[in-house]
Formats: sequence, C-alpha cells, structure tokens
Amino acid sequence: MSVPVHEGAARTVLRKEALPTWLLLAVIWGGVTYSAAQYWTALPQYAYGWILLGMCLYLIWREDYPKDNDRSVNAGWIAAAGLIIFLIAYIIARPNVDWRPAVWTLTLGAVIASAGLVWMVWGRAQMKAAIVPMGVFLFALPWPMRIELPVTQFLMSAGALIAVETLNAFGHLALLTGNIIILENGAVGMDVACSGIKSLQASLAAAVLLIAFFRIAWPVCLWLPLIAVLMAFFLNVCRALLLAFLAAREGTAAIERWHDPAGWSLLAMNFAFLLIIAARLRDRAPAVNKTVKISQPTASKPVVLRLAPLLILAASGLVATEIWYRMRPATPAIVWTVRWPENATGFRTIPIPSAAADLLRFDKSSSATWKTLDAYEWTGFFFE
Repeated sequence: MSVPVHEGAARTVLRKEALPTWLLLAVIWGGVTYSAAQYWTALPQYAYGWILLGMCLYLIWREDYPKDNDRSVNAGWIAAAGLIIFLIAYIIARPNVDWRPAVWTLTLGAVIASAGLVWMVWGRAQMKAAIVPMGVFLFALPWPMRIELPVTQFLMSAGALIAVETLNAFGHLALLTGNIIILENGAVGMDVACSGIKSLQASLAAAVLLIAFFRIAWPVCLWLPLIAVLMAFFLNVCRALLLAFLAAREGTAAIERWHDPAGWSLLAMNFAFLLIIAARLRDRAPAVNKTVKISQPTASKPVVLRLAPLLILAASGLVATEIWYRMRPATPAIVWTVRWPENATGFRTIPIPSAAADLLRFDKSSSATWKTLDAYEWTGFFFE
C-alpha cells in the first residue's frame, strides 16, 4: 500500500538503533574528507569545498527521510563492495595525495558503501533521500587533470581573444601572442588566475547545491547547471575586458589593484543570479506526490550483528594503512641547492609574483636572469 510521507519521519528513523550505522558512516566519510581537504587547503579554486561540506551536512539533517520497511539483506553486499573499493583507493591515495583519480575512486566507493548501508538498515526510501547530499559532495572534489587542463586552456584562449577584438574595436591597439595581450604600454597575461576556471567550478557547485536546497525536480533542474556555465563564462569575459581596458588606460599596475575585487564582485553577482533562477525553477517544477510503499519487514539479524563485520573492516583498514605509512623509516631527504652566476653579464635577481607564491606554496625561492658570452639570455627559478 502507499501512504503519504510525514514530516519528522527522519527523527524517528534515525534515532532507532542509529549509533552503529552513524559510526560506520563517520569512519567512511571521515577518510573521504581527510583526502579531499588537502585539495581544499592547498588549491584556492577548491576552497569552496569547506562550504559545500557544511551544506551537505545541513542537507542530511534537513532531509525528510520517509519511514518504510523496504529493507534488503542483499544491500549488505553492496555496502561491502563499496567499502572494499573505498579501502583499496584509500591505500593508494594515502601516499599519492596529488593523484586525483584516487580521490574520486575513494569517494565513489564511499557513496556505494553508504547507499548499501542505509538501504540495509533503514530502507530504500531513506537510501534515495541520502543520495542527494552525497551527490552534492562530488562537486567539492578536484576535477581530473584531463578535464581541468583543456577547460582552463580554452577559457584562457577564448577570454584573451575576445578581449583583444573588443579593445581593437574601441580604438585601443592590442595584439594577441598565445595567451598574452600586447598593449601599447605593456603586456597582460591571461594566466590560470584569469582563466575563469575558479568561477566555473564554484558556479557549478553552487548550481547543484541550489538544486538540492530547493528540491528542484527532474528534468527542470538541468537548466540551472547550464545557466551556471554560461554565466560563469560571460562574467569572466567581462572581467577580462575590464582589466584589459584598465591596463590600456592606466597601465598594467592597475590589474594588480582590480583583479581580486572584480573577481569577487562578479562571483557574488553570479551566485545571486543563480539564486533567483533557482527560486523561479522551483516554482515552475511540477508537484511530486511523495508516497512510499510499505512492505512487511523481513526477519533478519540485529543491526549491530549485521554492521559489525563492515565496521571492523573499515576501522581496521584505515588504522592499518596509517600504521603502515607512519611507522616505515623515513627516506633521507635530498637537499638541493643552487648557485647563481652572480658575476655573469647582466645578472640580476627577479622577484616571484605573489600570485605564483600562493599557487606553488614553496618555503624558499629564488630566481635570477643573466646573459652568457654568446649573448643568450637565461632565466632560472629555484623553489624549495
């Protein structure tokens, strides 16, 4: 039979014998968060992952988990398979923190394990509801390099080309060399910071979060990510044009003053626009009659006995991995040094730009330029 979903069903379902299940979920997603947080901390374009994590926790707390008895003992095998994938990926990701496929495999294993676990303990309806915040969390992960690099190169090239054509149309002489805009009073480089990849990633994450927050139904929800991509590209082109015009009129020093304020202002405009669109799409979405099929509960082992093997496997796997990598003797570090040819012709040191320092996160650095006897000019960089 079908019965309507009642508000507050989540409180009743999640309190009943919930401690072992929540403990296992905390172990799994604690490992995922530990691996993803290293990207959120090291790479500025993924710093929004901390905000997305908090919003995912809010969505889990807010979600209406309908109460039903449609549980499956076989879902335990799904949870076990996902847990094995999670542990294998964690063993690989632990020493290879910068290998993004390992983090993705780790998270997908956690999603499979969590879905099977919730289905086994609380039922299929709760599993479907829990999939939403887990899907939102995927957008906090770093993009694979095979996707991020081509997208970044396209955004840099397209932004630079549009900026040059617009400058020439308004009477400012500009030439394009690669991703560098040559002006009469200097050069403007369309580097990664100006590519718009940060705003594109943040806009997509915001769009998916708003879909989950407003519960926008399928297929109406597909419009929001598409609008987010178009808005991110359009606003980044506007920022590139603004900086290029400022550089043409006031010199390249104006870029340093206006780069970050322009970026944050346009990002706020983008989010506000997406918020308005999401609210309109929610009003246009067809109403969904949320009913749940209640079946007779099947006899099974107590929850603690069913979860004990999975909990032991997850905890022992994570602990063993940490012990293995922490107790192994450390390899002696190789000390690198550099000795610049200070007596060479035209030798001078070069300061490292602050944007490069924020991106590379080195402890020590030095750079210099000089000329050799055959009139070749050399530039060297050393980072430690």
